[in-house]
Amino acid sequence: MVGQAEIFNDDRINNPQWTDQPSYACRLIAGRMDGFRSTAKIYKYNSKKRDWFLCGADIHYANNLLRVEAEIMNRHSNTDDSDLLETYIQSAYTFDLPDTKMFHCLTPVARWDTMGYNVWNSKFDVKRITVGINFRLTFIPYDSILRIDYDQYFATKDFPDFDNRDLHVADNKVTVELVVKF
Repeated sequence: MVGQAEIFNDDRINNPQWTDQPSYACRLIAGRMDGFRSTAKIYKYNSKKRDWFLCGADIHYANNLLRVEAEIMNRHSNTDDSDLLETYIQSAYTFDLPDTKMFHCLTPVARWDTMGYNVWNSKFDVKRITVGINFRLTFIPYDSILRIDYDQYFATKDFPDFDNRDLHVADNKVTVELVVKF
């Protein structure tokens, strides 16, 4: 079992802004990346824009070909006294391909997400299913993957997190992405 703790003074990892009070995160991890692993975690964000307390847990199983994981996370906002519950389950299975000039292997993936405010008394406001396929490329000298995903959303029209964004987060979409690791 491994414990991790961190204290940081910023708003979010992708939007650093100094705050008056530090934020913190703690994780307790049992298991390894191969085989079974479970994690319990808490995060506390202290900023002018958000005063959040998050807690959750996940379970993960992986071997050379299969990966399955699930998570549940609750975000309590002290600013407006709301709770956002988020869950997901995802899986991927890798098929090795015979010697080809294009791909080493292909991996079908599937994910089911849900999120909603105060769902302990109601229902999830947003549900999403993602299906896709990943191709590990042979013709690029680095570790590279071509990902093709489709997202289908089932969202209520008045979900507040989508109302204030210029991006169409809850639009059904196809995503094509090339990932190259150096």
